[in-house]
Amino acid sequence: MTLNHWYYPLMSYRPFIDVDVVMRRERVQGDMAKWQTWRWVLDDVTPQEENFGQVPKCLREGDDGAAFTSASV
Repeated sequence: MTLNHWYYPLMSYRPFIDVDVVMRRERVQGDMAKWQTWRWVLDDVTPQEENFGQVPKCLREGDDGAAFTSASV
């Protein structure tokens, strides 16, 4: 099967959006805690916001875990 370029134009770029990724560090419970006491969980992906900045930073932290933003992806 041959694609006709007049009907299927070649894409010269991929569409993209800038996002901020929020990762949550949470304490591991039960038997898994023998090997690792913390794990990272994807908490949120949001459109990029100026106040998040360009470097990772801690949003909240407590005894049960913390949440961090990543640099823009």
